[in-house]
Amino acid sequence: EELYLCASKEADGKNVILKAVNLTGEEKIAQLELQHPVKQVQAQLLSGFSLDAENTFDEPKLVAPRTETQELTADQKTVTWRFTPHSVTVLKLIR
Repeated sequence: EELYLCASKEADGKNVILKAVNLTGEEKIAQLELQHPVKQVQAQLLSGFSLDAENTFDEPKLVAPRTETQELTADQKTVTWRFTPHSVTVLKLIR
């Protein structure tokens, strides 16, 4: 499937950090099953660029991360996330 994931807890044990790399040219959908409910998902994403895109002096912010926040309607133990093609994503699952 070529969607690589790594998860860890923050030092205080409250929030979970999930790092994901989607190596494919297709969107990958993952359903995350959690031990504790979460209220919010904060995402740092690097995606949407051609594979040979690079920052230059003329365009120093061509390739830059963007931030997304997803408020959950209720404490949820299951979160579904869409990982865009050729992307690096860091999710912070906030309790």
